[in-house]
Amino acid sequence: MLLTEFLSSNIGWTVNLILTWVMFWVYGFPVWRDYGYSDKLNPEGGFDSGPNGSGVAVISLGLIVSCTAIWTSQLLAFKPEQKEESNVD
Repeated sequence: MLLTEFLSSNIGWTVNLILTWVMFWVYGFPVWRDYGYSDKLNPEGGFDSGPNGSGVAVISLGLIVSCTAIWTSQLLAFKPEQKEESNVD
């Protein structure tokens, strides 16, 4: 099957793709959901998000976009290796 051949020959990028999605949903999305992207101070006086915040939401989203674009372009350009027939005389 074409997809299994692609996954086995691109295991590094596939793991990167999975881990960037996991990282966004575990770290980036909760911050974005709870605080949005603004410079509001949290109860301790720090910035949770926004231009002065940690950047976890924006950076993890950027990683998802770039890694998904690279992985998808590699998938679309993938051509499986042709097995040569051996002619034994």
